[in-house]
Amino acid sequence: MIRSFLQHLRLTLSRRARTSAKLKKRVHHLRLRSLEDRRVLNASLALVTGVEMSGGETLNIHDGGMQDLGLGDVQSVDLVLDSGTWTVDAALDVNRFELSADMKTLSLDHSLFDDGSPILTASHAFLIQGDAATTDALVIDLTNLDFVPSGGISFAGGESDGDNDSLTVMGYDVTVLNLTHNAETDIDGNPIASESGSLDLTLLGTISFTEIEPLALAGNAADLIINLPAGADATVVLSDDGTANDNVSQIDGLFEVTTFTNPTSSLTINDGTGVKSISVEGLDAMFAADVSILEDDATPDNAVTFQTNDTETGGGDLTVEADTIAVNAAITTAGGFVDFDAETSITSTADGDITTSGDAIGEDSGDV
Repeated sequence: MIRSFLQHLRLTLSRRARTSAKLKKRVHHLRLRSLEDRRVLNASLALVTGVEMSGGETLNIHDGGMQDLGLGDVQSVDLVLDSGTWTVDAALDVNRFELSADMKTLSLDHSLFDDGSPILTASHAFLIQGDAATTDALVIDLTNLDFVPSGGISFAGGESDGDNDSLTVMGYDVTVLNLTHNAETDIDGNPIASESGSLDLTLLGTISFTEIEPLALAGNAADLIINLPAGADATVVLSDDGTANDNVSQIDGLFEVTTFTNPTSSLTINDGTGVKSISVEGLDAMFAADVSILEDDATPDNAVTFQTNDTETGGGDLTVEADTIAVNAAITTAGGFVDFDAETSITSTADGDITTSGDAIGEDSGDV
């Protein structure tokens, strides 16, 4: 009896062991077979509204050939980058990119600015639209770029109460940078603060802007020309940007405050027509270029006043055209000449010394 029981137990354990071994061997085998032509693996997916990335991942998108998968739909989705950098290095057939959070960068390959690129408009312009509900800060870095799209780059900041959309253009190295601030009026035709204008960068192209408040020009230009809006403006101030010795000056008025890297050859302010009061309150201490404040009216009608801080041109010439010129703070040109051309008067206070080793020319049809 005992022997029969042990034999039965040994036989049972042996069968279980063989069964277990067979199961283990089955776990290590996966049988595959080819699908017939035009067969796909099907799955039921929820509606896809976008591909979201936190910034730590890498997503490669290739514009390869389309494969015929038979019946079925391919849905177009938006790509949204929460943080980090979008890099687009091939002409994908898309025309809209959205940056919907802070600290994001969109890097575009040089080829995407060629005429006919899908990211450009029919007029070959690259459009950037800000969000009206938020404050947008756009930086356009032109480093190592030798042209912009033939239709230009256009930025609209979006408008809402209390927003402070800004535009910074950097990385350029041009001979002439021509900045024009547009004139804007209310429904009654009265001048209002201008938030639009354009930049013409020699041999690069044009960047236009609207609905922005501060503008920063942070590249290199030999000659910087600033065209003020047409119309009356009693608030124009040319000065340092507030940070000493940073090679940056600024101009403000009935238009967005504009900071600029000091030009290396000349700074020209064209009044754009209309009666203006222009105050010159010094420049950045590193400024070393010619300065010209010129009239666009047939008869000079501006009032130009040097006040508050001394103005030094670092060896550059100083030329002013106006109806009246008042020198209430010191002017030093360190070798550059001074040419004042006033329709009515040139006046000076005790603090209004002019120091130059060059020529000093004053032309006036009224009092001096």
